[in-house]
Amino acid sequence: MIGSDCAIIARTASLELGIPLQLAVTSSPATVCDLSPAERTALGEITTRQRALSWLRGRAALKVLLGELGDTDTARIRFPNPRYSLTHSGEVAVAAACRSGDTVGLGIDLEWDRPAPNAAARFYLTAAEARWVASQPEAVRGRELLRLWTIKEALFKADPCNDQTVLSDYAPGRPQDHGGICETATVELRYLCVRLCGGFMSVAVAARRSPR
Repeated sequence: MIGSDCAIIARTASLELGIPLQLAVTSSPATVCDLSPAERTALGEITTRQRALSWLRGRAALKVLLGELGDTDTARIRFPNPRYSLTHSGEVAVAAACRSGDTVGLGIDLEWDRPAPNAAARFYLTAAEARWVASQPEAVRGRELLRLWTIKEALFKADPCNDQTVLSDYAPGRPQDHGGICETATVELRYLCVRLCGGFMSVAVAARRSPR
C-alpha cells in the first residue's frame, strides 16, 4: 500500500514542488552484512533494539536511492541534507532524494493516524494555527493537528539552518492549506502534504532566498 502511494506522491511532488523527487520505502531493516564499517560503528552506538531496527529500516531505504549512484554507504550522509531526507513511522521507513542543484534542503515526514501530540501543540503551532484548529469540529481536530505536525517536521528537516529554529518558527500560509510556501530569514521553503490511507506524508524543499 505505502509503496504504491509513494510512487504517486513522488510524481505529484515533483510537479507541485518543481523538483525531481525520488522516494524509496521499506519495512525490512538492512542486515548487518549490508552495512559498511562506518555504518556498523553507528549502529553500535544505538542503545535500544527498537531504535536500532528503525535506524536499519532507514538505512535500507537510503541504500535503495544511493544504489543508483553506485555507492550505498549511508555513513557519508548527514542531516539536514540538501539532497536527502528520511522519515520513520511505525515499521515503515521512507527515504527521499532530490538531485537538483537548485535546492539547499529536503525534508520528508510520515505519520500514521494516531492521537495527535495535543500536549505538544503549543510548541509547534503558531497562535493563528492554534486558533484555527480550535475553530474546527472536534471530530477532525486530531487529524488536522497531525497534518500540521507532518508539515512542520518536513519544513524543519528541509531547513539547513534548523539548529537555530523550533517547529513553531515555521508559519506556512493558511493552516488549512495542504501545500504552499513558507519563508524564513535565509530560505524559501515549498511544501506539499498528502493524505494517505491511514496517515499523512509531507515533503518540503528549500531554496536560498534572493537578496532584496
